[in-house]
Amino acid sequence: DCNNAEAWLMLGAVNGEFGNVDVATTCIRRAITLDSQYPEAYLSLATVLLAQGMTEEARTNCQQAVDQDADYAEAWLMLARINQRLAHLDEAARCYRRVAMLWPGAYEAHYELGLTLRGLGKFKEASDSYLTALSIKPDDAPAHAGLGEICLLKGDYARAADHLEKSVAAEAGRAETHSNLGLTYWRLGRVQQALDNCQTAIRLNPELAEAYSNQGLVLNALGRVEEASASCRQAIRLNPFLDGAYVNLGMACHDLAHYEEAREAYEKATRINPANPDAHWNLSLLLLLQGEFERGWEEYEWRWRRPATPPRPFRQALWDGSALAGRTILLHAEQGLGDTLQFVRYAQHVKARGGRVIVECQAPLATLVSTCDGVDEVVVQGSPLPAFDVHAPLLSLPLIFHTQINSVPNQTPYLNVPARDHAQIEAAIAAHNGQFKVGIVWAGRPTHPNDRNRSCELALFVALSARPGVALFSLQKGERCAELAASVVAATDLGGMLNDFSDTAAAIARLDLVITVDTSVAHLAGALGKPAWVLLPSVPDWRWMLTREDTPWYPNMRLFRQHQAGDWPTVFERVAAALENH
Repeated sequence: DCNNAEAWLMLGAVNGEFGNVDVATTCIRRAITLDSQYPEAYLSLATVLLAQGMTEEARTNCQQAVDQDADYAEAWLMLARINQRLAHLDEAARCYRRVAMLWPGAYEAHYELGLTLRGLGKFKEASDSYLTALSIKPDDAPAHAGLGEICLLKGDYARAADHLEKSVAAEAGRAETHSNLGLTYWRLGRVQQALDNCQTAIRLNPELAEAYSNQGLVLNALGRVEEASASCRQAIRLNPFLDGAYVNLGMACHDLAHYEEAREAYEKATRINPANPDAHWNLSLLLLLQGEFERGWEEYEWRWRRPATPPRPFRQALWDGSALAGRTILLHAEQGLGDTLQFVRYAQHVKARGGRVIVECQAPLATLVSTCDGVDEVVVQGSPLPAFDVHAPLLSLPLIFHTQINSVPNQTPYLNVPARDHAQIEAAIAAHNGQFKVGIVWAGRPTHPNDRNRSCELALFVALSARPGVALFSLQKGERCAELAASVVAATDLGGMLNDFSDTAAAIARLDLVITVDTSVAHLAGALGKPAWVLLPSVPDWRWMLTREDTPWYPNMRLFRQHQAGDWPTVFERVAAALENH
């Protein structure tokens, strides 16, 4: 029966199975000629055409199938996949949703919908689709991997690790999953595990550029900066358009003090992907380090687009610097204690715009910040906020006030010692009246990403403690405070008396000088207007800029820089000579 459309379709399907695509196409077209209302034939023809690379024609035939039968789930699934291949992601997502509605238990529809929505940047919807897929196949490696990647992009690193670990447990040979798990572990501070997973990813797929880029990031965190640079360069050789690899290369070059090369890498990343927040953020740090404040403050605002530092979800508007005209403004701390101490100086300038100023800050600083000129009220982070009209993050104020190097508001003191009982501290320091009293700090917070470079050994203060007429006082807090008891450095330990920064301020006020590595104590001494000598690594934090021995932020501060990475002894020789002449 030459007019049997079903027979022609079956003959086409058989030839398709045996790879006779030309014969298959002819047979299926004959079936459609005999019966133009035959959705199964259109789907079969689409399948054969797709195998021949005729994607657009395959799409047309798939569309014909679903036009004829709106409940034809298999045709919708094929149409979704074709649209996905053609990068018509919105249309692909619509088709996958139709499949999911017609066929709720179809794992593939939910997983591939998640994949498509991920490509569209619709992370919440993509997560929901992945979760539905996992409700059907709980141990599915691709769905766990996809959900883990979304959690990583959103900055939910604990959940990312959980899903990526489950993906690896289900299918250990997925290089991309190991690479993402390496990046996740790095974000969680589990650096050795991060490196292990990056290396596993490279072993599984030596051509995976992202794995080399992530490995470079981790090696940099371990202080293996030359290796980090090499790994990032390999990532770029494999994929010259991988913007993240340029960012990571820039970070390695920055830490090697190859500043122009770092800048070139960051600029390249922004050209490849103008929306890469890490590229702009790291570029801002370099620009500020090099004293380019105008562009540096602008780029610094990109921190709010990074997953790790989302903006506060206030309904009130961000202040633009205009007259407050009696309105209340909330200035909120956003980073470390030292950052708060450095930038709360702007409160008095905000107050001059004619409003009421509330400052939200970390609990150890609250009493001290209440002494700042221009501050009407202080709220501890985590406490309920009073009513306010506009807000500004503290580190956005330099941009709002158009701060340049020659216009830094550096009148000190802008903080004062709170009036409360400091008798124990006063007595400990008064016992050394007649001597030149020097407060010392040798270590910062151990979890700081650059602590291995900015902190030094207590033993380096030995020569200073032996100088006639000099009395050292330890202002050190935290784990390393205990080092003093076992050290030959002669210093009075004030650490146990310092319960918050008000106590530390009271101690500093009674000293002649503070010598400290780059910690919050440096900013506290500067804010109090006390002389301070700050010991800096060869690659300093952006706020100290390059080469200069002073800083526009604190007029009574002197900077002692390493000229070579790790060379603290030479720095202390210069400190000792300066103390001799003080």
